[in-house]
Amino acid sequence: DKCGGEGVLSINIENDGTITFSSKDTQAINAAMALVKSLVVDIAAGDRFVGRVNKLLPFGAYIELMPGKEAWLHISEIAVERTEKVEDALKEGDELEVVVIDKGRKNQFRVSRKAVLLADSGSKSEDDGLVSEEILVEARRAAVTAAERRRKKNAVKTFGERDGGGDQPRRRTQPQQRESKEKS
Repeated sequence: DKCGGEGVLSINIENDGTITFSSKDTQAINAAMALVKSLVVDIAAGDRFVGRVNKLLPFGAYIELMPGKEAWLHISEIAVERTEKVEDALKEGDELEVVVIDKGRKNQFRVSRKAVLLADSGSKSEDDGLVSEEILVEARRAAVTAAERRRKKNAVKTFGERDGGGDQPRRRTQPQQRESKEKS
């Protein structure tokens, strides 16, 4: 139905995996091809996409890479210079070129616009659609460092860390209780 329905589009899948689309409506064919690609594509670090901003948050934005594939763009990865507010640089519906810098658990992707801007301003003369390994390594290092700072800031100490060891918190007696115990 997303591509026009049975009366508009015909899709044939052969035993060897070949998929053929037939229709009089080229938009329906393009929509069907995009849908099939989004189901079978294997996104990896270094891949570039022109994505659309779906949702803005105070600390980043969700970018739709392709139908059904969404990625997180952190505020620190929006531009080369510091971005104070996400709304100053992006708005919902904007299209921008990003590069995948990390694939997390559950196929959650992190992307960077800053890495694309750095790669495009660099001395690379040939563009194969990938970002250089040095820029990816730097983008990953920055993302990991920021994540470590957040973890340390938000860390909750366990009983053993707080009280010097053991599974239970230490019980401290009040000075009056100690004195009464010593007299007995």
